[in-house]
Amino acid sequence: MTAVNQCSGNSRGRFAPRVLGGQWGDGAMGNAEWVGARLKDVLAAAGVRQGAVQATFDGLDKPAFPSVPDFVKSLDIARIMDDPDILVAYQMNGAPLPMLNGFPPRLVVPGWYATYWVKNLSEIEIVDQPFEKFWMKPGYRIPDNACGCVPPGTAPARTVPINRMTVRSFIASPGPGTRVPVGRPVTLKGIAFDSGYGIQEVQMSVDGGATWRRTDLGGDLGRYSFREWSATWTPSQAGPARVMVRAFNRIGESQGREPLWNPAGYLAQRDRARRSAGRIGDRHATSPRARSPGSGARRGGRCRRQDDPDAGRSCLRHAQARRRRRGHAPAVRVLPLDRLHRQCSRTATRSNGTAS
Repeated sequence: MTAVNQCSGNSRGRFAPRVLGGQWGDGAMGNAEWVGARLKDVLAAAGVRQGAVQATFDGLDKPAFPSVPDFVKSLDIARIMDDPDILVAYQMNGAPLPMLNGFPPRLVVPGWYATYWVKNLSEIEIVDQPFEKFWMKPGYRIPDNACGCVPPGTAPARTVPINRMTVRSFIASPGPGTRVPVGRPVTLKGIAFDSGYGIQEVQMSVDGGATWRRTDLGGDLGRYSFREWSATWTPSQAGPARVMVRAFNRIGESQGREPLWNPAGYLAQRDRARRSAGRIGDRHATSPRARSPGSGARRGGRCRRQDDPDAGRSCLRHAQARRRRRGHAPAVRVLPLDRLHRQCSRTATRSNGTAS
């Protein structure tokens, strides 16, 4: 199975106002092929007794300081038994799992954030009540509403554990500030992914979102994997230009036009929700800067699809949100596709599975 492993706080550095935590750009993610035993089969072989509520997962890694709680995560038994894709993985990209990526085995929970992908897995315990120690509560929580967001600078009244990933798309090439000739075709490339429904379509816009057209999708490596896209664009006039992309999954969820905010800096969708945007021009082209979500951040997170129980926890659907009064989306940095792939390779030997 090929699946994206993404830190919960990926792109946290683009939140405005700023929030505590590692100020990630867009590189806290990787895509790899995983081989292992189905977790549901492991539990069935061990024998799960009636009354079991959750399974907890602990690894061989220990806290750096005595005051830091041991990193233990949990999943509902019902969730595990209903999902044959959750693995106790021992291979990555056709080779034994490297130590820094979780050897000897690690948990792989495709479609969910990396905080659940416990590395160096050493202990699975079945419990008869919800597990609420530090890394489940208060750690890794999102607002308990449809969008997982609150007005910037405020705190949620209730929270739930973070879970499935949002729909995201990135422009990987050309990079921000690249100079391209007027009147000549430019090839754009990037990636998109979601929580496991699979990417159905990626669209691009060169007129601030007034009109959109389809891009060409690359090979489908599975519903949990990166999906590459490409498109050709011909600049019609000199000066800075802005290119935007948005992805749709197979149940119609997409990226909204407004950035969402929460105090932990999770569920990032601005490059994402607002598309990956780069300024490309023949002169005076500069790297774009993210803009504050201001008062335009969505509060209630009214979402179009409410029939999917998981979708109710994060606003992933195709929300045609309001345009910003100033007429353009906030820009974000982009990565050349070859560099993104090299990052994934380095991640595979370094920190692809860091629970974040």
